Amino acid sequence: MADTPGDRPAVITVTDAGLVSVLIVTRDDAQHVEECLRALRRQEDVRLEVIGVDNASTDGTAERLEAGADRVIRSDRNLGYAGGMNAGIAATTGEFVLTMNADIFLEPRFITELLADLEVHPGAAGAGGKLLRPSVPGASAEIIDNAGGHILTPSYALRERGHGEVDTGQYNVPGDVLTIPGSAALFRRAALEDVRDSGGYFDQDFFAYKEDADICFRLRHRGWTLRYVPAAEARHLRGWGGDRTPGSRARVSPLARYHSFKNRHLFILKNARARELLPRLPLVLGHEIALLVYAILFERFLLSAYREVWRLAPRMLRRRVRPVPDRRTRSARPGSDGG
Repeated sequence: MADTPGDRPAVITVTDAGLVSVLIVTRDDAQHVEECLRALRRQEDVRLEVIGVDNASTDGTAERLEAGADRVIRSDRNLGYAGGMNAGIAATTGEFVLTMNADIFLEPRFITELLADLEVHPGAAGAGGKLLRPSVPGASAEIIDNAGGHILTPSYALRERGHGEVDTGQYNVPGDVLTIPGSAALFRRAALEDVRDSGGYFDQDFFAYKEDADICFRLRHRGWTLRYVPAAEARHLRGWGGDRTPGSRARVSPLARYHSFKNRHLFILKNARARELLPRLPLVLGHEIALLVYAILFERFLLSAYREVWRLAPRMLRRRVRPVPDRRTRSARPGSDGG
């Protein structure tokens, strides 16, 4: 059944214990979505509802979603990844929410492994697995796409953990991580409700890119942890993000480059703390100068992002999360922190 985001209540108050609500946000993903859905139907020992949120695709994506998902929410405009996820979360009842891109193909025990880890870590807001590039016939080694979300560089730039490395088992130890990748992340609904604010669950002002890092930092500020579970494996086809060869940036749409550029600054405004930022300030400023020079010389359309950041800055500052103690030292039950 297809409907629009406004057809459902803004927030679902009834939670179905044990149910995993899978949300796939699409935008012209007809070439991937059927394989993505087939992989979901092969998941072992888990109860799922599969919801598609289609952002005004024109290539038949929504129709393919409707053939394989339990429900499809059609938007008549592009809500972005953040807006699409917010519409989907509000339309589901699962105790857990799995956020997905259409070009993610899960191994059969992906969700089961994540659930098992969250069961023994009640203070964790969510978990992510090891994402690998698609297998290449005859290749002697696997290449990592993402192994535990992001790392934060000294210049406060986000880089994907393990991206492009040969998988030699160096990321085979589970543990707490800084973020988990929104392309395939399992969240507790209680945690998502804990950080929902005027921007939604995922901040819709980000539209796309770095919105997953933003929600993860907000969760961490609220005392939740995040888990990396390497036994949960998936393949991530990717488009531009998996290609770092010379000239690959030219294949990135200007809209994607604009939002990625803009969201670096929104992310810092919302999530950087003075004790973290001040020691890094020379490197952060140096990075910012380099970005500005690059935009002036090569991609002048990015300069308009500064105007948008200036417009959104007061809103980002209002949405900064009040830190609370680490939930590992107390109950992770929703509301136990008094917030």
